[in-house]
Amino acid sequence: MILGDKYIDIMANGWLLYQTICCRLFAKTAFYQSGGAIGYRDQLQDTMAIISVWPEKTRAQIIMNAGKQFEKGDVLHWWHTHTGAGIRTYFSDDYLWLPYVLCEYIIKTQDYSILEIEAPYLENKDMEGRRELYEVFNELDISASIYEHAKKAINYGLSRINEKNGLLDIGDGDWNDGFSSIRGQSVWLTFFMMDILKKFKNLSDYMKDEEMSKTCEKYRHTFKHSVINHAWDNDHFVRAYFANGDVLGASSNDECKIDLISQAWAAIALKDYPDMQDEINMSLQAAEKYLVDNEHQIVKLLYPPFDKPKNNPGYIKAYVPGTRENGGQYTHAATWLAKAYFELGRDEDAMRILRYINPIYHSDLQVKANVYMVEPYVVAADVYSNPEHMGRGGWTWYTGSSGWTYKVIEDHFGKK
Repeated sequence: MILGDKYIDIMANGWLLYQTICCRLFAKTAFYQSGGAIGYRDQLQDTMAIISVWPEKTRAQIIMNAGKQFEKGDVLHWWHTHTGAGIRTYFSDDYLWLPYVLCEYIIKTQDYSILEIEAPYLENKDMEGRRELYEVFNELDISASIYEHAKKAINYGLSRINEKNGLLDIGDGDWNDGFSSIRGQSVWLTFFMMDILKKFKNLSDYMKDEEMSKTCEKYRHTFKHSVINHAWDNDHFVRAYFANGDVLGASSNDECKIDLISQAWAAIALKDYPDMQDEINMSLQAAEKYLVDNEHQIVKLLYPPFDKPKNNPGYIKAYVPGTRENGGQYTHAATWLAKAYFELGRDEDAMRILRYINPIYHSDLQVKANVYMVEPYVVAADVYSNPEHMGRGGWTWYTGSSGWTYKVIEDHFGKK
């Protein structure tokens, strides 16, 4: 791909896929994070970047992940392949990445045959009041098609709609693991589900599953009204509700007045609704105002960072303000802002965000490299916004940001 930007071209034509494949898919470990497990959402997302160059790997990953689902519809958060041991949790987004990646795979490959492949369920082991359970979960003799596994994941998610506000329960965290103590509802997750329902309806139509097709259409529009009535806050969308009903990501908050991924996915999920264009534009303007630092070329996850929050959001507050998820640039989320801009036809804004993500732009001069302080050829998971370490790169190599950066670029420029 030739995008016309020298530094983005360098990353897009080798380094992004190299980082994704060798570190995330092969090694599953890196200097900053030595793990070795397969993360349900992590490796599944990573394989979306390689659909065009290595579709067999994406296909195999989808089938493998389907086999890590329980009959209820939830899945292992992560597992070790050599022992079969994994962790069952109340995270609310893991299982939804199966239908999301499945839809993306079929859109690009037209390989509908994967829908008929069978994968087993895992044996049920009761949580017994615990918030997580690390065990060896054996495969059952019961199996289902990949389509049914994906459908079950969606229906399980739909079973977790809060009656008061119509939003999806956040459980012990959604994409942001650090929101481990909110225990209320997630606005981002609701937008994510809306996008999945739109995509999965096409698969249901292909499978002649009229009931599921109607379910997708019905709940997508139901969620639209829920986010309008309960998630809109004057000029942007809030992030979540605490279990006590307090709002996170509202302008009335002292900390975390705004969160990036609610704004990005609002644009992605609502872009086809003509009556939502004003809200989309205002929410992205708010994101630019509070989260996009054009001077230092970083895109913050949230603003202001947590320091002494009224309600405990979870372990995110253990991070120093302006580092990692706590108000630093969490690059994975920044790629979604670029995705949102591309999908709205705002290519110049999207390219600007891609330049901010690009490590070469932070390292092409000695004075910049002295600030950034990490490798110039791999995407860093985070970049600090803390005034004492402004612009310093964080975890490198082992980050899903490289895969998403490539996917965002390919999805847009691959069509041209």
